[in-house]
Amino acid sequence: MKLVYLIVFLISIGHMQAQHVDIVPYLKAIESGNIQKAKTGLRMLKTSSSDNPDVIFLDAVLTEDGSAALKKYSKVYTDYPKSKFADAALYRIFSYYFALGLYKKAETNLTKLKTEYPESHYIKTADRHLPDEINSTTIPIVKTNHAKKKDKHTELYTVQAGAFINMDNANRLANSFSKSGLDASISSKDVGGTTLNIVTVGKFSDRSDAEELLKVLKKNYRLNGRIKKVK
Repeated sequence: MKLVYLIVFLISIGHMQAQHVDIVPYLKAIESGNIQKAKTGLRMLKTSSSDNPDVIFLDAVLTEDGSAALKKYSKVYTDYPKSKFADAALYRIFSYYFALGLYKKAETNLTKLKTEYPESHYIKTADRHLPDEINSTTIPIVKTNHAKKKDKHTELYTVQAGAFINMDNANRLANSFSKSGLDASISSKDVGGTTLNIVTVGKFSDRSDAEELLKVLKKNYRLNGRIKKVK
C-alpha cells in the first residue's frame, strides 16, 4: 500500500512540475522587440503545457488579430481567475474595448479589475476618464471573418496610419497604438531619396475588417489613414 501511495505522490509531483512554466523571459523579449524569441518559446511551451493559463496569456500577447487575442485573454480571466496573469488579461480586455471606443464595456471591465484584483498595479494604468456621453454601440468591434477557407495566397490588408521622416514621431504613434492594445508596426520606404517611416496597424484577411479599424482610427485618433495590401 505504501508503494502505491509513493507512486501516486511521484506522479503528482511530476504533473505539477510539468505544469509549472515561466513566461516572464518571453514577455521581456517582446518588450525589447525580440518577438521571434517569444514565438519560439511559445511553440515549445505549447508542446507540453498548451492548457496552462500562463501559456494561453503569452499566446494572446503574440496574437496579431485583436478579436482572436480577446478570446484568449477572456479564457485566462474566466477559466483561471486566480492565475498569475489573470489581472493582466483583464487589463488587456479593458484596453481592447477602450481602444475601439467601446467605453461602456471598457468601464465594466475596469470595474471588475478594481473589484476582483484590488492590489493589481494595472489599475493605476487603466484608471482613465471614460466619457459617459459616448454610447457603447457607436463603434463596432473589429472582427476577422473566418467563414472563408484561407490558403497561402490569401491577400492581407492593413491600415497605414501615418508616414514620417522623423523616426521618433513614428515610434511615438506606434507606441500609442500598442499601449491601447492595437498591433502596430513600422517599416521604412525610400521615396525619391527620402526615407519614410510608415506606421501600420493590424492585419486582416477581410478588407471590411480593415475598413472598420480605419473608421476607429479616424474617430478616436483623428487620423486620415488608408488601407493597403500586405506584401
